[in-house]
Amino acid sequence: YAQIVDGLILGDDPAGGLFKDGRFVHPDMRFSIRFPPGWETANSPQAVIAGAPDRDAEASLTAIGTAGDLDKKIDEFLATEFEGVKLRVLDRRPIKVREIPGIRVTGRARDFHAVMVFFEHEGLIFRLSLLTAVNAERKYRGRAHAFVQSFRPLDDEGIYSLEVTRLRVARALPNETLQQLSARTHNDLELVYTGVLNDLFAQTPLAAGQMVKIGLSEPYFPKPREAAERADDEKDGEAADRTGDG
Repeated sequence: YAQIVDGLILGDDPAGGLFKDGRFVHPDMRFSIRFPPGWETANSPQAVIAGAPDRDAEASLTAIGTAGDLDKKIDEFLATEFEGVKLRVLDRRPIKVREIPGIRVTGRARDFHAVMVFFEHEGLIFRLSLLTAVNAERKYRGRAHAFVQSFRPLDDEGIYSLEVTRLRVARALPNETLQQLSARTHNDLELVYTGVLNDLFAQTPLAAGQMVKIGLSEPYFPKPREAAERADDEKDGEAADRTGDG
């Protein structure tokens, strides 16, 4: 059991991206981006989304596929329904996201106006979108530009700047209390929470060698690019096998 739980991340796992100091940071995909301040944010495996306080705009970031022939991928995307409706394209032009070449598409549907920017990063095609109510397009025009241009590839310093709290298993000294063990091991978890986690009271004497779950702050190391690519290939292979079996 100790070997199973040792090393588990407590709280947000940076492998799926997280918000830090006002920016969304994804060390494994090696980028960060700032969503509009004061907007309500949500992170899921499908997209990162932020909604305006007035509920008349939504910003989102999504990876829509693997890199390659960006124009063709955009054509395929626009040929399908977007947000459940057909989008009428008003403008399409090249753009740079910082120094990354991309394409900006503006369009309109019955109920909303859309500004979308497509570009490639780390072998994927990303779409940054700002959707607004039709009558609020001018209100958020500056926000759309600031949102897109806040995208930044992470350098090594940014990639390895995150810390996580990992669950670790410590062994007690003879007659040591949970409070004393926490101090000795530099446990980062609150004492009360540590007690609940271990079903122990703070002042209960522990047996020599008794295993106690604690939390330690440690640097987060993203998966190497090669390992991440192998994991993605294995998932694709498993999906193909299931399709073949069907």
